[in-house]
Amino acid sequence: MTAEKETSAQARLQNDLRQAVVENDAARVELLLGDNTLDEDFRFELIGGLVAAGDHAALVTRLLADAGENITPTAYISYLSSAARQGHVQTAALLAENCTAAGIAADECGAVVVRNAPADKIIDVARAVAARDAQPEQRFANMILTAATNDQHDSLSAMLSTGADIRGHGGIILLMLLEDRAVHFSDDEKKSEYLALLGQVIDSCHESRDIKSLDLLMTLVAYRLPEGKEYPELMERLADAGADPFSMKEEAQRFLVKAYEEKDDPVRADKWRDWFDTRKEAYTARHAHVFDTLFGTDFRLQDLRQNATDEGDNGLQLAAKARRIPQLMKNLAASDDLSIDDIFAENKRGESILTLAIDRGDATALLSPTYWGRRDVDVMAVLEQKLSDDRKKWIDMGAIAAQIDHYSLLNLAEDFQPQLRLRPRAR
Repeated sequence: MTAEKETSAQARLQNDLRQAVVENDAARVELLLGDNTLDEDFRFELIGGLVAAGDHAALVTRLLADAGENITPTAYISYLSSAARQGHVQTAALLAENCTAAGIAADECGAVVVRNAPADKIIDVARAVAARDAQPEQRFANMILTAATNDQHDSLSAMLSTGADIRGHGGIILLMLLEDRAVHFSDDEKKSEYLALLGQVIDSCHESRDIKSLDLLMTLVAYRLPEGKEYPELMERLADAGADPFSMKEEAQRFLVKAYEEKDDPVRADKWRDWFDTRKEAYTARHAHVFDTLFGTDFRLQDLRQNATDEGDNGLQLAAKARRIPQLMKNLAASDDLSIDDIFAENKRGESILTLAIDRGDATALLSPTYWGRRDVDVMAVLEQKLSDDRKKWIDMGAIAAQIDHYSLLNLAEDFQPQLRLRPRAR
């Protein structure tokens, strides 16, 4: 075949292939390809056309293999964007895999998918892409975070509706949504949409036991309420999901009550005082029921050291939440079993029996010198050394020191008190 005829045949083949792609006829494209060799530039055009036309992962795989190493990372990203935009699940998954093989970070590929896939198709596309990752659930969670970061609230809501574990991203997503309110949900008409979306994230945090994020959000919402920058309904939702009303030594309650008192609004100050008191009672009662069910009143320290709840608390941390510290110290009064390591041991949220006791005003009972003094433990030195600067702001070090001083004075008085002798009775 002469060069002129070969060029003409190649042109006809390219035109036929273009027409088949326009008609979304994958079978004809495959038939036309046969054993033919394609011009490099046209092969890239054909791949792009197929990716846009339909979910033709098998054909795209063949053409990518023929192209070998000639496809640049930029081209891969372009193809992936197109597949995601069209909601072509299998092709998007294939291209994401090829992107990572070409050295593009998996999270960058996930971000491309989230930015381009329509909200009504994001679940299927994102799930398919994540499924090919070594850590599929983490990859899907990272894409949920990307949706929040890019203010793609419809996609965020869709992915959250799957009940996926957001793998520790709850706190940052909640913070971003709080900031988004002024820009994307400023109208009261969008109140229900805003609360519903936040509710989905709150539920996800609850299901994944990320309660610490809910504790933080409760305080941040409290800071915004007096100026009308947040909705009171969020406080109810957070409390129902397990947020700790004692967190940061009752910071949310203290702030709200003080803010409304300074506004000369005693009605609202009393309202929030009562609301928090009721919530604290309910929170304590719930944990007290669990503690009493598991341990009763005749418990051993070795049992309390074990994990006791689905939230990851051991028995000691549960005792603090149940306000059982006075009972705990009474039960352990005759033993030397409780150690400093025990009171500083943390759950996965960074809480210890000591930090929980500080929040609840029970630290003086836990650090009673009648227990630690007899064991030659310098409580004040331990607190200075092991307690974080953040926690030192909340603990009443003065009360602890006064308690220790009082104990020392009593011991000193006992040591030097003269023995009283009764005189013989006169006969």
